[in-house]
Amino acid sequence: CQQSDTVVVTAISGVEVVKGDIAFRVYPNPAKTEVIVELTQLNKATTLNMKNVLGETVLVKSITALQTKIDLSSFASGVYMLELMQGDVKAVNQIVVSK
Repeated sequence: CQQSDTVVVTAISGVEVVKGDIAFRVYPNPAKTEVIVELTQLNKATTLNMKNVLGETVLVKSITALQTKIDLSSFASGVYMLELMQGDVKAVNQIVVSK
């Protein structure tokens, strides 16, 4: 009896995500110490939620500028989801922290 699995890995580098009225990109990706979250426009109060692979919120930050640095120095290596919320509109991007 023999069993096999297939794993597909996709590398992402500075991807722009557009959903509703939120368009943003995150770079560099993968990152070591910080990432830049860059919005194309800031037309409503915007909140960033960063979650680990378990879905636990590890960072909540209010975004008040088109470009925001996120310090990753205290985060372990791994995959995180960045959620941007403007009212009831949400956009999500995945980042990799690699130390």
